[in-house]
Amino acid sequence: MQVEDAGAGDEEADLTAANSPWVATADTDPSAVGAAVVRTAALELAGQLGKTSVDFPAVAITQDFLRKNKIENMDQLRAALPALNLSKVSTADWIPNVAH
Repeated sequence: MQVEDAGAGDEEADLTAANSPWVATADTDPSAVGAAVVRTAALELAGQLGKTSVDFPAVAITQDFLRKNKIENMDQLRAALPALNLSKVSTADWIPNVAH
């Protein structure tokens, strides 16, 4: 039986490298998570968060997806995977949305 590698976080392997054993990973956009953390902190400080935890969901990214879409950097990945956008996490009318 052969087990193919999968990981969490693209820092563990270059999925697109020739002969890479990695076939999939779960990851987030670090910039989007950072912005969501700042918004969460602002809402908490303003007493408007209204919950005790906030999720920053990761998305599955496969080697095939990256290769088929010729993705070589984070900007291209953001464009190809809108699920990486966390602009709706911890938001309010008074908090400006920061574009990437």
